[in-house]
Order: sequence, then structure tokens, then C-alpha cells
Amino acid sequence: MTRSGQIVGSIGYLAPEQIEGRPVDARTDVYSLGCLAYEMLTGSPPFDRDSDLATLMAHIQDPPPSLLGLRPELPETLDAAVARAWPRTPPPASRAPASSPPL
Repeated sequence: MTRSGQIVGSIGYLAPEQIEGRPVDARTDVYSLGCLAYEMLTGSPPFDRDSDLATLMAHIQDPPPSLLGLRPELPETLDAAVARAWPRTPPPASRAPASSPPL
């Protein structure tokens, strides 16, 4: 059980709406899956910083990193699929599982 106002999850995979205390839905899970896919494909988390606070702020403020920056041999379509999990201003249901390509 958690107290009201507590964040539940691993800092490296939290969606901006979770960090900011906004309502969460299936798009939140897609964001976290994008973080996991990025880490699986590159060997490092997408928003890894020197402190927990800096990591949280990076999820909110920094542009999502490209897979191709660390793994240029990967297909651009894979990079695009992972990037779709991280829209900064998502239109309705843009990260919903039904509309996202398989990762």
C-alpha cells in the first residue's frame, strides 16, 4: 500500500504524467515500455542522469534520445517505433497500445 502523493515505479521508466501527479492510463505503460525497449537495445536507460531528481526532470524536459545515437546500425523504423512511445504533447490515445507499432 502507498500513501497519497507517492510515486510508484522505477525512476528510469516513469512517464511524465506519473512524475507530475497527473492521471495515468494505458499511454503511461507504453511510455515505460519505450524506456525498456531503449535500454534493451542500447544497454543504457534513455534518461539516465547523475541524480534521481535530474533523471525525473529529464523525463519531463529533455527530448527523447534516438536509438541511432548509440546504435546506428539499427533500422530507422525501429528507432521511429520506440520514439512513438515518448510523445511530448500526445494527441488523444497516441500512445495507446492499439495504435502503437509493435516494438
